[in-house]
Amino acid sequence: SKPCHVNIVGPVFEPTGYAQLTRKLAMGLDAAGIAVRIGPIKWGDAPEGVDSATRLRLNRLIGAPLAQRITIHI
Repeated sequence: SKPCHVNIVGPVFEPTGYAQLTRKLAMGLDAAGIAVRIGPIKWGDAPEGVDSATRLRLNRLIGAPLAQRITIHI
């Protein structure tokens, strides 16, 4: 079977339900061995809703190279 590559575009660091969904989806797919890239969108001026360990993990996925992709907009 072909490898799966997923590009996720949405809020990432904000303390909102949409950002929480983006984080969980990206980290879950990454943990399952699927190539993931995050394209973060900033929503407003809310303070960040993630701890430093989560931020490091998410930053690794921001702009990660993908050969081919499925894009999910949140």
